[in-house]
Amino acid sequence: DSAYNQYTDISELPTHIFDELRHFLTVYKALENKEVNVLETYGKEEAIETIKEAIEYYKTHIKNNK
Repeated sequence: DSAYNQYTDISELPTHIFDELRHFLTVYKALENKEVNVLETYGKEEAIETIKEAIEYYKTHIKNNK
């Protein structure tokens, strides 16, 4: 998104972006009759680690079971 391409880490974003994101996730999940509670956000390193873990999970639990 060109509105955010100047940012390189989540800590650089304006605080109102987090309020908008929390609101979006709350409404989106409510439409699925689910509840979500965004308590905190993490930075780039944590995001990279989470993505790596998701890829490994896919490789061991999903891909091999098709």
